[in-house]
Amino acid sequence: MSVFTPPYVGVFLEGYLATFDWRSLLVNGAQMLFSILIWYPFCKMAERNELKKEKERSQNKKAISDEDEALIDDLDLDF
Repeated sequence: MSVFTPPYVGVFLEGYLATFDWRSLLVNGAQMLFSILIWYPFCKMAERNELKKEKERSQNKKAISDEDEALIDDLDLDF
């Protein structure tokens, strides 16, 4: 039976204030821990993929295109 459901106070405090049972703090903590353990590998995999893409983009990035470089090479500029 819910005694009080306060909005916007956070998961731990809201669970405690709704039931006035200290065990709700333990349940909320366990839920958060299991959630982190489940999602952490997926987040690290996504981060690794993004870093790989960023590295590929930085390696393929040139200041001028190949076409412009060929035009500059064709110019006979002797200073």
